[in-house]
Amino acid sequence: MRLAPAIRKRSARPPPRRRQMAAKTITTIQNTNLEMRIYFVDGREVSGFFSGLLHASNVSRAYVKNMFNFFEKDDIVKAIVIGTTNNVFHLSTAKNDLGVILSTCPYCRDPFKKINGRLFCQSCNRRIKKKLSLDYGKDISNLIKSM
Repeated sequence: MRLAPAIRKRSARPPPRRRQMAAKTITTIQNTNLEMRIYFVDGREVSGFFSGLLHASNVSRAYVKNMFNFFEKDDIVKAIVIGTTNNVFHLSTAKNDLGVILSTCPYCRDPFKKINGRLFCQSCNRRIKKKLSLDYGKDISNLIKSM
């Protein structure tokens, strides 16, 4: 009897756990929730595909009526994992140091600059308000490593 050769497993990093910081890109937005693709957890790149769900009740301490007022597709967000249910990672950005850490203008795709707590596009002079992290505008590669 001949056995199949052993398959060598790659050292895959474990999925995100509760209270871990994660960097994500927004993939889908609806009125009361959004879905994000998780790329980094506690400063390390994850192997595999993980997505998280952010509900409007976990965005801010204040009432959030519409997610479109706080986030846009392709924003890079710093959030914390608050739990898992049915293999879905539930996220929160309710603390001041959590929120959008990098965003681009939806019209010209240039990066926004933070001025007085709002985002400003220097190319097309558009202003927008989002749920910003205190770390918005800092070097993103160092920021992800320090999470």
